[in-house]
Amino acid sequence: MLDLSELRKKINHHIDLDVLKGIAYNKKSDTFFITGKNWDKIFEIKSKCNQLSFMIRLSPV
Repeated sequence: MLDLSELRKKINHHIDLDVLKGIAYNKKSDTFFITGKNWDKIFEIKSKCNQLSFMIRLSPV
């Protein structure tokens, strides 16, 4: 199980902000893309030695 609640602290908060909603696996890079409804960022997460590294990427919105 993975707790992604900390990601909400890394996005810009506004009135239309909603829950984590999108998760996609990228087989080529062995990473997961995580985003939410009306979030201004997409997070790319990769597991390394039982630790997660977060790379913040702005969404193309």
